[in-house]
Amino acid sequence: MKPRPSHSLPRPSLAGFSMMELIVTMTLLALITTALVPMYSSALPAIQIRNARSDFVSFLNLVQQMAIRESREYRLYYNEDDGTYWAMYRVVLDKTDPEWDPDEAKLEPAQGRLGEKRRLPVYLRIGSANGRKDKQRDGEFIACYPQGTCDQVKITFEDERTRANAFRIETMGPLGRIEVKKWDDR
Repeated sequence: MKPRPSHSLPRPSLAGFSMMELIVTMTLLALITTALVPMYSSALPAIQIRNARSDFVSFLNLVQQMAIRESREYRLYYNEDDGTYWAMYRVVLDKTDPEWDPDEAKLEPAQGRLGEKRRLPVYLRIGSANGRKDKQRDGEFIACYPQGTCDQVKITFEDERTRANAFRIETMGPLGRIEVKKWDDR
């Protein structure tokens, strides 16, 4: 059998893109990127605030759970000046212990990461709070008790970059419930 003669001309290889196609594609990608960066940049502060709020509320929930689980008073301490917060628990002493003092609670840092000081982001500060003050420690606290209750406290957090991101965390006392509210009452 004879091979069929080919009447068509040889085709160039279609293995790559032309320079013009690459330039057009790169230009479109640059335009899309420049349009998306400002949208992402404007959303970033709100995301950071939401994460800080979530971290603080989760930490407070954990302190409440530890108080119930270990049947002892736990305290979430916070410092308005440097934006730190940490947990401590009350050590129960009997009257024969030489350190026993009916007027003072003996407290120790909570075990593990719960006792480590955590810091709010630099731009987020505690604007006002009505927690109980501790004379021995630098800060105020929210006490969480073994039966699931806690002190009734309102803490306002303010974003120094924009006032639109302020919020308030309220502990509801006897029920141990925590509420987070957008704070715009200035």
